Amino acid sequence: MRKSPTRADMNGMGFCGPDPSIEHGCIRCGENPQVDEQGYCGRCHWAVRAEVEEGSARLGEYLGAWARFAEWCTQRGREV
Repeated sequence: MRKSPTRADMNGMGFCGPDPSIEHGCIRCGENPQVDEQGYCGRCHWAVRAEVEEGSARLGEYLGAWARFAEWCTQRGREV
C-alpha cells in the first residue's frame, strides 16, 4: 500500500503549500510570516511590487499605442 506523501515528499525543498505552523503566513507563498499590511512576507512584498510596476509600465505602453492609433485615425478622418 502506498503511503500518503508528506510535506517533505512533495518537492525537493519540502514545501507543498502554506506552512500550517505559521499562523499568519504570507498570502502569496505561505512560507514566511507576514510583514506588511497586505499580508506579504518580505520577499514576496518586493516581488509583487516589481510585478505591479512592470504591469503598470506595460499598460502605459499599450494605452500609448491606442492613443497613437486614435490620433492616426483622426488625422485621416476615420473613427476609432
